[in-house]
Amino acid sequence: MKSRTLVKIKAEDQYLLFRTISQAKKSPTAFYIPRNSLEKLDGLYDPVVVVSNFPDFAEFRRNVARGELQVRFSWMNCTNDHLTGWTEAVTIPYEAFVRFLHNAAEGEQWSVLSSEENLSPRLIFCGGQTIREVAANKLVRRKLARFLRDHFQWKSGGTIHFYSDYVPYSFFFREILSGQPGICGGLILHGQEDLKTAHYSIHT
Repeated sequence: MKSRTLVKIKAEDQYLLFRTISQAKKSPTAFYIPRNSLEKLDGLYDPVVVVSNFPDFAEFRRNVARGELQVRFSWMNCTNDHLTGWTEAVTIPYEAFVRFLHNAAEGEQWSVLSSEENLSPRLIFCGGQTIREVAANKLVRRKLARFLRDHFQWKSGGTIHFYSDYVPYSFFFREILSGQPGICGGLILHGQEDLKTAHYSIHT
């Protein structure tokens, strides 16, 4: 049976603190998410909320039809001007989460297993200035988070390493499956003369 990710959530006055624990890795720090940001999931036509704990960021997506909350955490680590990162994607029951969000007293904790096996590849950002620039730009950060969610949910598992490309806000990526090289290509942000309409695409 595949290992599932444990999500630990702790309530504070104005925040919820998130940690994840999987067979592969434990989250390096707690992710502080304002409660009022998460409350927006109930009223949004497009129920997606992106929150930054610079340089880390997280995307919360409510799947209304399935009654689920899908969360993708992206943790970044900067040491000696070298930025690396990794992501963790989890799915938890939305109604149970909302009850905790609205009713949990300060200090109360909730632990829940991700509700489905996650065969998506682990995404690793390997150094360079590019991911730092993306993390600092709210508009580009949201575009990248959505593109990774929609286009890198390959069911083969493995890891995908991202490296800085010469094009701003763009990356070269390489897939590794069971220690062997897989697909490689570019993740390029096009139309940068207007970042509001700019879009990512894959080139292989």
